[in-house]
Amino acid sequence: MLEIGSGTGFVVALLTRLCTRVVGCEVVPEFIGQSMTTLARLELEGAIKSNYSIRESATGAPDDAPFDRIIVSAAPTSIPSFLVEQLAVGGVMILPVGVDEQWLYRVEKTAVGIRKERLLPVVFVRMV
Repeated sequence: MLEIGSGTGFVVALLTRLCTRVVGCEVVPEFIGQSMTTLARLELEGAIKSNYSIRESATGAPDDAPFDRIIVSAAPTSIPSFLVEQLAVGGVMILPVGVDEQWLYRVEKTAVGIRKERLLPVVFVRMV
């Protein structure tokens, strides 16, 4: 599982209980520190597993790809091709897309391309 926008650490914390491996990416260095502090505390308390890593990245984690699932917690203006490339065939990505009007999309990577499904209107911070 790849999570983009791991600033608080709480989504990564939840995902450690649901997934085999979690990679969190964040672009704001201060948020990375905050996220790591939260995750370390939760791990010491036994609330989460230690199957995660957090890194500073604006482009995901291509060295760890492919991912079966990607969740994006900030809205890009369009579906980023660099994230689609990091999906495994059969993998699914959930992300908000748009500027003034945003929609949550489900993107599935198939052997012949991608299948996009617009799910519902949302409001997220913009992806930097």
